[in-house]
Amino acid sequence: CLFGEVISAPLSDGETSPGRRRSGARRECFGEEHLLDRDRPWAMRVLGTGNTSAKLAVWRSTCLDSIFRFDNLSESLEQEDKVRTLKNVFVFQTLGKSQLNMLAAALQQEIVPAGSRIFSQGDIGTTFYIIRKGSVKVQIGDRTIRTLGVGDYFGERALLKDEPRSASITASEDTTIWRIRKEIFQEIMSRAILDYLTARIALQDTKVTFNDLRVVRIIGRGGFGVVKMVESVKTGVRYALKCVRKKDIVEKAQQEALVNERSTLAEVDHPFIIKLVRTFRSDAQVYF
Repeated sequence: CLFGEVISAPLSDGETSPGRRRSGARRECFGEEHLLDRDRPWAMRVLGTGNTSAKLAVWRSTCLDSIFRFDNLSESLEQEDKVRTLKNVFVFQTLGKSQLNMLAAALQQEIVPAGSRIFSQGDIGTTFYIIRKGSVKVQIGDRTIRTLGVGDYFGERALLKDEPRSASITASEDTTIWRIRKEIFQEIMSRAILDYLTARIALQDTKVTFNDLRVVRIIGRGGFGVVKMVESVKTGVRYALKCVRKKDIVEKAQQEALVNERSTLAEVDHPFIIKLVRTFRSDAQVYF
């Protein structure tokens, strides 16, 4: 209802039913169940209130064919749910829509009974999972560290790394999951994208310490310090490390500008911009 007011009531309630008022002021809708079930007969009475004219927008189920890729609306909505969830996964956040759609189409559904183990700590990972319905427990050893629910995901590193699972996952209740295996994922993604995602997933390792870093060379100089290329001695991952002298920042009253720069880098996530991983500080300098 776009304007005015109408009354709707099920035909089964008879002519004397007062029905329900639908107001244009609240943009109320009705009959949406017929979009999902095209063969369902219309079983509702819609009347004007008589107080003023009303304007209704009518959306026919056939109009959806030009909007959605699937004839079945429920499948289209499920596809959109998959894409929306994939966009929340750190590794996939910078992928384009076509790549996300390919990934979403490759997700397979599985129902896991309550109490069933999805995988165990120490298993070599081969599959990525998204929870569609239900919940799971994340356990390290015999200790439950957290519970994951609808829309949460786990195992994304298995698509790009050959490494053991860091925890066990068990269904807390009957749970429906979407999953994709490593070999299917790597068939869909091009080599360039796989290389990019492999480098990107390394940025999830925020446990790197200052003492883990080895200076490779200086890659830039500025008025307050230098930028060095450093490498983790444990993983071999390279980072750009900005080293800023505290004395210069304080003498020129640039503390707020430095904090704003750090905050901006923490929020930015784009393939063409270096992503902030960690910050450090010493008596004489700050590093990020």
